Amino acid sequence: MSRSARVTAGALAVFAVALGALVGCSSNPSPASSSAPPSASASAPGTAAVGAAWLDAGKGTAVVSMGSSTCPPKAGDASASGQTVTVEFSLPTGKTACTADYAPRASYVALPAGVDPTKEVEIVAKGALSGTVKLAALPSMPAAGGENAPSAGWIEGAGSGSELPNGSFAFATWGSSTCPPSVGSVTATGAAAVVVQLTASAETACTMDMVPRAGLTAVPATVTGDAVKVAFLGAGAAGTADMLGTR
Repeated sequence: MSRSARVTAGALAVFAVALGALVGCSSNPSPASSSAPPSASASAPGTAAVGAAWLDAGKGTAVVSMGSSTCPPKAGDASASGQTVTVEFSLPTGKTACTADYAPRASYVALPAGVDPTKEVEIVAKGALSGTVKLAALPSMPAAGGENAPSAGWIEGAGSGSELPNGSFAFATWGSSTCPPSVGSVTATGAAAVVVQLTASAETACTMDMVPRAGLTAVPATVTGDAVKVAFLGAGAAGTADMLGTR
């Protein structure tokens, strides 16, 4: 199966977000959530998109929203008019059990062919998400990673309602859509380098697809620059990526 086919065929997943105080050289991410409104489920129709990040060498993005951490909206096919990308999002269906928390979560969006990451991109969310988020132009075309390589990018455009801390970034790993790994820790190995330790899912009945799973976490406070190297370890996602975008 081709890489693009896997992207459009796959379901999305979300990782826990590190919203605790990130001090020293290491952090232990924990879910960032608050009690959901009484009427909240996976996501209320028209929930606002609150930020976005470049991923996958500029071929994809993560769109951030608030809601159940285990039920991020799923991105359908995206269409582009110049540098404006319109995406229809849908809620999880079937027997999906959604937690009653209210947390930041990420949805992976594969960008249509012809969208230029070296120019500003506007993402218009429709359906289960609403609103517009913008990604600043990348300074140059990112180098392509290896097949199914992990990627990472700074969250851009997030407002005060997003509950994201300074240094938040999105990342994508590839694997089963039903068995995403979780973040065990994020450790600074220098002023511009971090290691993300992933833990394999405890789920035993995993689908055999190979799709990008978007997640969120944050760098420790000792990492202050934009040009950061992110190394991923564990859960079959080994690899190193240059952080994309602007902090």
